[in-house]
Amino acid sequence: EPEVIPATKGMDVTAVAAGGLHAALLTRDGACYTWGWGECGQLGLGRRVEEVVRVPTHVDTGDLRITLVACGAYHTAVVEEGGELMTFGAGGKRFV
Repeated sequence: EPEVIPATKGMDVTAVAAGGLHAALLTRDGACYTWGWGECGQLGLGRRVEEVVRVPTHVDTGDLRITLVACGAYHTAVVEEGGELMTFGAGGKRFV
């Protein structure tokens, strides 16, 4: 049976995406949060993460409002409200 992720309680979640071993969510105000395995930088936390991040963690996108998110096996792609596509993780450099 589905369960609420406690760390998301009270968030106004508008989208979620899942990769091989990580996931991402967006909130109505344009924030992006990631969690899971991040050894290739796919969590967008500014570093490669060797341990599993167990709770959704805010991705610092500055003033950008993120409107779309997709996750691959080793990367995450986001689109900001102006239409610019950015990626992080394997093959991407933005926010890694």
